[in-house]
Amino acid sequence: MYISKVQIKNFRNLQDFEVQLSEKAVLLGENGTGKTNFFEALRLVLDSNYRGQLSTGDFSHRVTPFRGTQIEVHVWFSGFDPTKDKDLLACAHDCRVSTEGEPLQTKLSSVYRPRPNLKPEDALGEDEYEIVRYARDDETNTKGATRFRSFVRMVLVPALRDMDRDMQ
Repeated sequence: MYISKVQIKNFRNLQDFEVQLSEKAVLLGENGTGKTNFFEALRLVLDSNYRGQLSTGDFSHRVTPFRGTQIEVHVWFSGFDPTKDKDLLACAHDCRVSTEGEPLQTKLSSVYRPRPNLKPEDALGEDEYEIVRYARDDETNTKGATRFRSFVRMVLVPALRDMDRDMQ
């Protein structure tokens, strides 16, 4: 299994970002281009213990923070191996976005949004917002997301530029 697609909206310098990925991906770029923000966004979806709240600085500078603006991160998974991923496949049905007959593709999402008891325009700060992590395109499918997430591990390899320093 691997992350096959990532879509990020209104998160830091990634206002409307989408990328298709293959089984192995390398992320390269100049300082300040969003590499760290990309991984932070993935953590919002994949790590339920990571950052229970976001702040004004987490919104893209091109949007008005709060007041109904949502931060969204959607992650699709593909490449399931039925011989190796049996336990994972048992819970993947709750997250499936591909149709029957197509290769299995699942989706997890994290949305930072106004609490449902408020009008979006009245949500002026962190206390009026919540993070919802869910599976498929169903915001009520939080249990399916939790089960699927328990099988996902994110490993980051340090930058090559740091290797010389790290080896000393």
